[in-house]
Amino acid sequence: MGASQKKKVLEIEVSALPAKQNSFTFYMFIIKSKELFDICYVSRRDPGKKEGFQRNLSKSRARSIAKYLDEIKKCIPTALIIMFENPVKYDKQKKVLKIPKQPKAALVIDGQHRLYGYEEAESNVDIPVIGFPPLSEEDQVILFRDINSNQKGVSQSLLYDLLSITKDAQFYKMRGHELAEKLNENSDSPFYGKIKMTGVGPGRISQSMLINKLEPLIKDGGGILCFYSLEDQYKIIRNYFQAVKNLFIQDWDAKGSRIGEPLGFGAFLTLFKSVFNLVVQEFGSDLRVEKFQEYLEPCSSFDFSRDSLSGLGGTSGMNHIARELSGLISSHKNKGSSEPSKGLILD
Repeated sequence: MGASQKKKVLEIEVSALPAKQNSFTFYMFIIKSKELFDICYVSRRDPGKKEGFQRNLSKSRARSIAKYLDEIKKCIPTALIIMFENPVKYDKQKKVLKIPKQPKAALVIDGQHRLYGYEEAESNVDIPVIGFPPLSEEDQVILFRDINSNQKGVSQSLLYDLLSITKDAQFYKMRGHELAEKLNENSDSPFYGKIKMTGVGPGRISQSMLINKLEPLIKDGGGILCFYSLEDQYKIIRNYFQAVKNLFIQDWDAKGSRIGEPLGFGAFLTLFKSVFNLVVQEFGSDLRVEKFQEYLEPCSSFDFSRDSLSGLGGTSGMNHIARELSGLISSHKNKGSSEPSKGLILD
């Protein structure tokens, strides 16, 4: 085999465009996910690629990304940012970048979880990449810091609201965002128009608070609602809170009450798992509003006025109220969790 043939085997050629910002030059290109994984690594501290992944990254997050691609059939258009360990060749005439086809040819600066999520996935998808030539150690640190931790702070609710555009998030956060949208936009929802989707404006509950409280319920590997479809998750949560609203109909929108605010909302979400289990144990797949309301009825005597709840706030306040509410319905014995039944009755 001649030298030129050997060289060709050891290089990956991709169509690329150069860009320059101040003193920095980088290349923009598309490469197949499996091909990218073979040449990248995530940490210089570890001897092998797998060791770097196990030390620095979350396997569950990588699996969620793989599931997002393979099962939900969505896309992740966000570019990975890498730095080549050695100088690369760029053909200006052909607009072709030649990358060494070898392990550790490039260090991942941003997008580590996506890289391993792509590898976990069965799909071999096109990946947009920004590739930097070798940088000084100082520039590497600055670039990594600025990308990962030095961005201008923005509302978490706004970030969640943008997930539907960027698609670059753990599956359960994306699902939480979709549920927040439905709860805020559907006229049959007790939270219709009451969620601050971007963290500002009208509404009594922020999207970030809603997603954070829903997360344990819908997350894979333990979330009591994780087996259900998006539509069924929405209807179950809607029915549960419609039952709460029915019991506190006079106070739901009252300024002097905290039932429709984060404190009351969070308390009832903390209570949700216990009530859900009770309803499933007695009524099986019948999860209509009246079934939740039957178990929540004793809670109607609880005083959610501002005067009564003065001094309570945050997670500790929510937990305190949840315990009080649980005491009110203690006559209904919680028989434990139950696997979701088929043929749900939700409407």
